[in-house]
Amino acid sequence: MTEIAPVEVTMHITAAPGDVFPYFTEPARYVQWMGTEAKLEPVPGGTYRVHMSDGFRAAGTFLQVDPPHRLAFTWGFADDDTWLDSFPVARTDYPLPFDMGLQAKPSYWGIVDETHLPGYGLSFAISSQTGNQNAQVWTVTATNGDVGPAYATQITAFQLSQIEGRPCNPVVTPATAYPIWLGDIPTSGTASAAFTINFGSCDRFARFLLTMPWNSSTYDTGTFVALPKSQRH
Repeated sequence: MTEIAPVEVTMHITAAPGDVFPYFTEPARYVQWMGTEAKLEPVPGGTYRVHMSDGFRAAGTFLQVDPPHRLAFTWGFADDDTWLDSFPVARTDYPLPFDMGLQAKPSYWGIVDETHLPGYGLSFAISSQTGNQNAQVWTVTATNGDVGPAYATQITAFQLSQIEGRPCNPVVTPATAYPIWLGDIPTSGTASAAFTINFGSCDRFARFLLTMPWNSSTYDTGTFVALPKSQRH
């Protein structure tokens, strides 16, 4: 077996050890220089977890804590999303594609056959368009497939691109701020979100293309594209 060489980094900081040490052990100070969220238990065997701004999650265990001169912890990829024992509920950290009952977890199916992943087959459609020109309400409905729940489903944007008619600027008002949370959609279940659109500056020949990116279950992302019915009235 090829031995993996260690990686060593040395940095000199012009500050007293007692001033620097808390920036590795106190979550509020840790995120001032790395990450956006931290869970730190600075005792031997304690938890080290840091959520980075790009979505990456680091995880490890504190090994040595001797303030203010020595601190050691393991560091690696966290298994938050699909590599843990009983996703998505409380579980033990086992970075394997099978659970303790030897059943395949979502991580396994993500490698072998995505059609077995929870939330596979999730689709979107404009289920209704109501209201007048100054306050049309478009309802977008997400319909889940029959494999498993579509966890943490959300809509991240709602964009209209004009393709016909005199140029105009419709105003879109979502029900809540983005991302719009649809939550955990059960197997074969649905969830909807409404958008109010003011077409007051548009003539009756205006037509638009809707682009709506979304994501679900952490590993599933997509963009719903639709050509809604004409705004002629």
